[in-house]
Amino acid sequence: MGTTDLRPDLAAAYGRLKSTSGGKKSLQALNRILQPTETVEVICLATPGEEVTKFEDFRLAQITYGVLVVTSSRFLFVQESKVAQEQFDAPLAAVDSVSMAGRLIHGTIKIAASGQSLRYQVGKKDGSVFVACLRNAVAAGLPAASAAGPVPQPARVAYPATQPEHRSAPPDPDQNRQSPHTPPSTPVQPAMAPPNPPQPPPVQPAMGPPPGWYQHPGNPNQRRWWDGYRWTEHIQ
Repeated sequence: MGTTDLRPDLAAAYGRLKSTSGGKKSLQALNRILQPTETVEVICLATPGEEVTKFEDFRLAQITYGVLVVTSSRFLFVQESKVAQEQFDAPLAAVDSVSMAGRLIHGTIKIAASGQSLRYQVGKKDGSVFVACLRNAVAAGLPAASAAGPVPQPARVAYPATQPEHRSAPPDPDQNRQSPHTPPSTPVQPAMAPPNPPQPPPVQPAMGPPPGWYQHPGNPNQRRWWDGYRWTEHIQ
Protein backbone atom coordinates (compact mmCIF):
# COMPACT_ATOMS: atom_id res chain seq x y z
CA MET A 1 0.00 0.00 0.00
CA GLY A 2 1.43 3.36 -1.00
CA THR A 3 1.10 6.54 1.00
CA THR A 4 -1.15 7.95 -1.74
CA ASP A 5 -3.90 5.67 -0.38
CA LEU A 6 -3.76 7.36 3.04
CA ARG A 7 -5.15 10.69 4.19
CA PRO A 8 -2.39 13.37 4.19
CA ASP A 9 -1.70 13.57 7.93
CA LEU A 10 -1.56 9.77 8.25
CA ALA A 11 0.71 9.52 5.20
CA ALA A 12 3.05 12.13 6.70
CA ALA A 13 3.22 10.23 10.01
CA TYR A 14 3.84 6.96 8.14
CA GLY A 15 6.68 8.60 6.20
CA ARG A 16 8.45 9.51 9.46
CA LEU A 17 8.64 5.89 10.64
CA LYS A 18 12.08 4.27 10.87
CA SER A 19 10.54 0.83 10.24
CA THR A 20 7.65 0.30 7.82
CA SER A 21 7.68 -3.51 7.60
CA GLY A 22 4.21 -4.97 8.18
CA GLY A 23 0.96 -3.48 9.42
CA LYS A 24 -0.47 -2.64 5.99
CA LYS A 25 -3.98 -3.96 6.70
CA SER A 26 -4.00 -2.17 10.06
CA LEU A 27 -3.07 1.11 8.33
CA GLN A 28 -5.95 0.65 5.90
CA ALA A 29 -8.33 0.04 8.79
CA LEU A 30 -6.99 3.10 10.61
CA ASN A 31 -7.48 5.21 7.50
CA ARG A 32 -11.19 4.32 7.61
CA ILE A 33 -11.60 4.86 11.37
CA LEU A 34 -10.04 8.32 11.73
CA GLN A 35 -12.47 11.21 12.08
CA PRO A 36 -12.25 14.29 9.80
CA THR A 37 -12.11 16.55 12.85
CA GLU A 38 -8.94 14.97 14.33
CA THR A 39 -5.33 15.29 13.19
CA VAL A 40 -2.76 12.46 13.28
CA GLU A 41 0.33 13.51 15.23
CA VAL A 42 2.41 10.28 15.25
CA ILE A 43 2.03 6.55 14.61
CA CYS A 44 4.03 3.47 15.55
CA LEU A 45 3.78 -0.14 14.36
CA ALA A 46 3.12 -2.34 17.39
CA THR A 47 2.01 -5.76 18.62
CA PRO A 48 -0.04 -6.07 21.82
CA GLY A 49 1.26 -8.26 24.62
CA GLU A 50 4.53 -9.19 26.30
CA GLU A 51 8.05 -8.93 24.91
CA VAL A 52 8.86 -11.07 21.86
CA THR A 53 11.96 -13.21 22.43
CA LYS A 54 11.88 -15.97 19.77
CA PHE A 55 12.60 -15.33 16.11
CA GLU A 56 9.46 -17.22 15.04
CA ASP A 57 7.35 -15.06 17.33
CA PHE A 58 9.00 -11.93 15.96
CA ARG A 59 8.16 -12.92 12.37
CA LEU A 60 4.55 -13.55 13.40
CA ALA A 61 4.46 -10.16 15.14
CA GLN A 62 5.50 -8.44 11.91
CA ILE A 63 2.67 -10.16 10.03
CA THR A 64 0.10 -9.13 12.66
CA TYR A 65 1.42 -5.62 13.35
CA GLY A 66 -1.16 -3.10 14.51
CA VAL A 67 -0.79 0.69 14.63
CA LEU A 68 -0.48 2.89 17.71
CA VAL A 69 -1.72 6.41 16.99
CA VAL A 70 -1.74 9.78 18.74
CA THR A 71 -4.20 12.29 17.31
CA SER A 72 -5.20 15.77 18.40
CA SER A 73 -7.91 14.34 20.66
CA ARG A 74 -7.17 10.68 21.53
CA PHE A 75 -4.82 7.74 21.31
CA LEU A 76 -5.73 4.54 19.45
CA PHE A 77 -4.50 1.06 18.74
CA VAL A 78 -5.83 -0.60 15.60
CA GLN A 79 -4.89 -4.15 14.59
CA GLU A 80 -6.37 -5.91 11.60
CA SER A 81 -4.86 -9.05 10.02
CA LYS A 82 -5.88 -12.54 9.01
CA VAL A 83 -5.14 -13.91 12.48
CA ALA A 84 -5.87 -10.98 14.82
CA GLN A 85 -8.28 -8.05 15.08
CA GLU A 86 -8.24 -5.55 17.91
CA GLN A 87 -9.17 -1.92 18.47
CA PHE A 88 -8.79 0.35 21.49
CA ASP A 89 -9.09 4.11 21.84
CA ALA A 90 -9.19 6.56 24.73
CA PRO A 91 -9.32 10.37 24.98
CA LEU A 92 -6.05 12.02 25.94
CA ALA A 93 -7.56 13.10 29.28
CA ALA A 94 -8.03 9.39 30.17
CA VAL A 95 -4.31 8.58 29.82
CA ASP A 96 -2.80 8.31 33.31
CA SER A 97 0.77 7.29 32.44
CA VAL A 98 2.98 6.15 29.58
CA SER A 99 6.48 4.64 29.73
CA MET A 100 8.87 2.55 27.66
CA ALA A 101 11.52 -0.01 28.48
CA GLY A 102 13.42 -2.37 26.25
CA ARG A 103 16.57 -3.63 24.68
CA LEU A 104 18.79 -2.33 21.90
CA ILE A 105 16.32 -2.68 19.02
CA HIS A 106 12.88 -3.48 20.47
CA GLY A 107 10.98 -2.12 23.45
CA THR A 108 7.77 -2.38 25.45
CA ILE A 109 5.42 0.58 25.75
CA LYS A 110 3.23 0.58 28.87
CA ILE A 111 0.13 2.76 28.92
CA ALA A 112 -2.39 3.18 31.72
CA ALA A 113 -5.63 4.58 30.33
CA SER A 114 -9.35 4.34 31.09
CA GLY A 115 -8.63 2.00 34.02
CA GLN A 116 -6.67 -0.47 31.86
CA SER A 117 -2.98 -1.41 31.77
CA LEU A 118 -1.83 -1.85 28.16
CA ARG A 119 1.45 -3.24 26.76
CA TYR A 120 2.71 -3.01 23.20
CA GLN A 121 5.88 -4.32 21.54
CA VAL A 122 7.50 -1.75 19.23
CA GLY A 123 10.70 -0.84 17.47
CA LYS A 124 12.71 1.17 19.97
CA LYS A 125 13.33 4.26 17.79
CA ASP A 126 9.73 4.65 16.62
CA GLY A 127 8.49 3.73 20.11
CA SER A 128 10.57 6.47 21.75
CA VAL A 129 9.12 9.09 19.40
CA PHE A 130 5.58 7.81 20.05
CA VAL A 131 6.01 7.93 23.86
CA ALA A 132 7.39 11.49 23.77
CA CYS A 133 4.55 12.68 21.54
CA LEU A 134 1.86 11.03 23.68
CA ARG A 135 3.31 12.58 26.85
CA ASN A 136 3.33 16.03 25.25
CA ALA A 137 -0.21 15.59 23.96
CA VAL A 138 -1.47 14.53 27.41
CA ALA A 139 0.34 17.48 29.03
CA ALA A 140 -1.16 19.88 26.49
CA GLY A 141 -4.62 18.53 27.27
CA LEU A 142 -4.10 18.85 31.06
CA PRO A 143 -2.56 22.27 31.75
CA ALA A 144 -4.10 22.58 35.22
CA ALA A 145 -4.32 20.19 38.18
CA SER A 146 -7.18 18.28 36.55
CA ALA A 147 -8.40 17.51 33.05
CA ALA A 148 -11.31 19.91 33.53
CA GLY A 149 -9.02 22.85 34.30
CA PRO A 150 -8.96 25.85 31.93
CA VAL A 151 -6.19 26.47 29.44
CA PRO A 152 -3.55 28.59 31.24
CA GLN A 153 -3.59 32.28 30.40
CA PRO A 154 -0.59 34.58 30.74
CA ALA A 155 -0.07 35.74 34.32
CA ARG A 156 -1.14 39.31 34.89
CA VAL A 157 1.63 41.66 36.02
CA ALA A 158 0.68 43.93 38.90
CA TYR A 159 1.67 47.57 38.57
CA PRO A 160 1.61 50.21 41.36
CA ALA A 161 -1.65 52.12 41.40
CA THR A 162 -1.42 55.71 40.19
CA GLN A 163 -1.88 58.16 43.07
CA PRO A 164 -4.58 60.81 42.46
CA GLU A 165 -3.30 64.29 41.81
CA HIS A 166 -3.25 66.37 45.01
CA ARG A 167 -4.81 69.78 44.74
CA SER A 168 -4.63 72.29 47.60
CA ALA A 169 -7.61 74.32 48.74
CA PRO A 170 -7.77 77.97 47.63
CA PRO A 171 -5.98 80.36 50.03
CA ASP A 172 -7.98 81.85 52.89
CA PRO A 173 -7.85 85.67 52.60
CA ASP A 174 -7.97 86.02 56.42
CA GLN A 175 -5.23 83.43 57.03
CA ASN A 176 -2.33 85.92 57.13
CA ARG A 177 -4.31 88.76 58.77
CA GLN A 178 -2.89 89.44 62.25
CA SER A 179 -4.97 90.41 65.25
CA PRO A 180 -4.07 93.86 66.64
CA HIS A 181 -3.56 92.28 70.07
CA THR A 182 -1.22 89.45 69.06
CA PRO A 183 2.38 89.62 67.82
CA PRO A 184 3.13 88.48 64.32
CA SER A 185 3.72 84.75 64.17
CA THR A 186 6.86 83.15 62.76
CA PRO A 187 6.16 81.76 59.29
CA VAL A 188 6.09 77.98 59.17
CA GLN A 189 8.73 76.48 56.86
CA PRO A 190 7.47 73.72 54.54
CA ALA A 191 8.75 70.23 55.30
CA MET A 192 11.54 69.12 52.99
CA ALA A 193 11.29 65.71 51.28
CA PRO A 194 14.14 63.31 52.06
CA PRO A 195 16.89 63.44 49.41
CA ASN A 196 16.51 59.76 48.42
CA PRO A 197 13.04 58.46 49.26
CA PRO A 198 12.87 54.63 49.48
CA GLN A 199 11.50 52.96 46.37
CA PRO A 200 8.97 50.08 46.54
CA PRO A 201 10.37 46.68 45.52
CA PRO A 202 9.72 45.71 41.89
CA VAL A 203 6.62 43.62 41.36
CA GLN A 204 7.46 40.18 39.99
CA PRO A 205 5.09 38.45 37.56
CA ALA A 206 3.15 35.60 39.09
CA MET A 207 4.43 32.13 38.19
CA GLY A 208 1.92 30.18 36.11
CA PRO A 209 1.86 26.49 35.11
CA PRO A 210 5.25 24.87 34.42
CA PRO A 211 6.85 25.49 30.99
CA GLY A 212 5.61 23.20 28.22
CA TRP A 213 3.48 22.77 25.11
CA TYR A 214 -0.18 23.56 25.77
CA GLN A 215 -3.28 23.85 23.62
CA HIS A 216 -3.28 27.17 21.77
CA PRO A 217 -5.87 29.40 23.51
CA GLY A 218 -6.87 30.85 20.15
CA ASN A 219 -6.71 27.67 18.03
CA PRO A 220 -7.51 24.27 19.60
CA ASN A 221 -5.86 22.52 16.65
CA GLN A 222 -2.42 23.94 17.54
CA ARG A 223 -0.07 23.87 20.51
CA ARG A 224 1.79 26.89 21.81
CA TRP A 225 4.83 27.08 24.11
CA TRP A 226 4.23 28.44 27.64
CA ASP A 227 7.55 29.54 29.27
CA GLY A 228 6.17 29.55 32.81
CA TYR A 229 5.16 33.25 32.75
CA ARG A 230 3.68 34.01 29.37
CA TRP A 231 2.89 32.59 25.89
CA THR A 232 5.77 32.69 23.39
CA GLU A 233 5.60 32.91 19.60
CA HIS A 234 6.52 29.23 19.16
CA ILE A 235 3.60 27.23 17.72
CA GLN A 236 3.23 23.61 16.61
